[in-house]
Amino acid sequence: MAKAKNEIIAPLQERIFYSREEIAADLGISANTFDRHIRPFINPIAIGDIWRWDIEDVRRWLRHRKMSVPE
Repeated sequence: MAKAKNEIIAPLQERIFYSREEIAADLGISANTFDRHIRPFINPIAIGDIWRWDIEDVRRWLRHRKMSVPE
């Protein structure tokens, strides 16, 4: 069935799982900094031999850290 020219195509949904390099790059930090300061507090998901982190867990940790910083 052919699609109409004006049919709206839904955008791809955001990914759920990211590598440490992807998360670090998005935060503007190195992968080593991620390993030292964030990784110990967030449990990864193992997919075979590949480790990925749930973006919602990262966001939750960041929100918690933001709220716990003294003014």
